[in-house]
Amino acid sequence: MNKQEYHKLKESVIHQEAHMPIRHYHYHYPENMQFFGTHWHEEAEFTYISGGMGSYIIDSQVCPLKEGDIVLIGPNLLHSGKMTGESPFVTDVFVFRLSLLDSSIPDAVTVRYVTPLLKGEVRMPAVIHPEDPGYEELKKSLFAIKQALEEKPAAFELSIKEQLLHFFLILYQNSYIYTQNITGKTHENEEKIRQILDFIQEHFREVITIEQLADQIGFSSCHFMNLFKKYTGTTCTGFISQCRLNAAARELQESDSPVLTIAYNAGYNNISYFNRAFKKQFGMTPGEFRRS
Repeated sequence: MNKQEYHKLKESVIHQEAHMPIRHYHYHYPENMQFFGTHWHEEAEFTYISGGMGSYIIDSQVCPLKEGDIVLIGPNLLHSGKMTGESPFVTDVFVFRLSLLDSSIPDAVTVRYVTPLLKGEVRMPAVIHPEDPGYEELKKSLFAIKQALEEKPAAFELSIKEQLLHFFLILYQNSYIYTQNITGKTHENEEKIRQILDFIQEHFREVITIEQLADQIGFSSCHFMNLFKKYTGTTCTGFISQCRLNAAARELQESDSPVLTIAYNAGYNNISYFNRAFKKQFGMTPGEFRRS
């Protein structure tokens, strides 16, 4: 899976099937695409770092990562990531709906453990390291899910649900899941940043100003820029540029359109500026990118 495909996770329906809403992605960061931009989705996301070193920003928390780490991202949390070492950064990503653990009958499991997760009343640690308690069992469950998804043996759906429940059992038994102490203002700020991210994703081809975005959520330009950087790890103008360049990269891969047309479609009116920005992000010119 390439970076553009990974970026489509939020919009993709392939991990939202009604009967088994979980998918596994093995992702190898190409040398010329060393990060994925800030996004969010309704599903939970568990990631095993299979190789290399990287860094995620999860809900404004910076998380250095190394091989063997397990990353836990709850629903609707803003997150982004990048590779930080010279070795290839390789991840195994599991994306699923927490409703997979829910029950139509509100038993004790649902009320005490699943519902608080669904409502966001509790949180999980961002990263579990190999030396942490329960790590080996958590890792074993993830790879049992991966194997079941790949091989699909008899009753594999039951096996997947069993392993997910076991994963959360280990989290609860080791006190990894905790009641979050987050103010209403924090929730409001998170929602406003998600609103802005969605707006940018829909309108990045147009002229967008900081003042326009700040005014949408009732902030001053200065406060908006600081808040955006806190939750995404990048500037607002940098994020808009990432969206435009990612769109251009997709079109270079999927079409034979001239580079000038692709630049214009992505929101660039100056071809020289587009070429410089593209090479800075991907390490090669648009033409070289298309040929590679």
